[in-house]
Amino acid sequence: MSKSNQEKPKWFKGLWYEEGDTVTNSYTSEKVELSGPELSIYDFILGAEWTIQISPNQDDPLVDELKKVMKKSLDWFREENPSAHKTLFDNI
Repeated sequence: MSKSNQEKPKWFKGLWYEEGDTVTNSYTSEKVELSGPELSIYDFILGAEWTIQISPNQDDPLVDELKKVMKKSLDWFREENPSAHKTLFDNI
């Protein structure tokens, strides 16, 4: 899916990819083609989810901030590509 009009949200501080790729849902093995921006957000969400899960202090303000940005990222993804969101993130 090529969406050249997807702009980097002001709140997103991660890498912003120009080129997309195919990703696979690790639970269902379903594949989805993502644009560069979608792949940027997708990679951030996976990294944030992992970091939150392994954090020893769930009350840490940095973990709280990461959770907020992850929610914004999931909301952005849901709006930009609802079909891919459903395929990739229904379990989150």
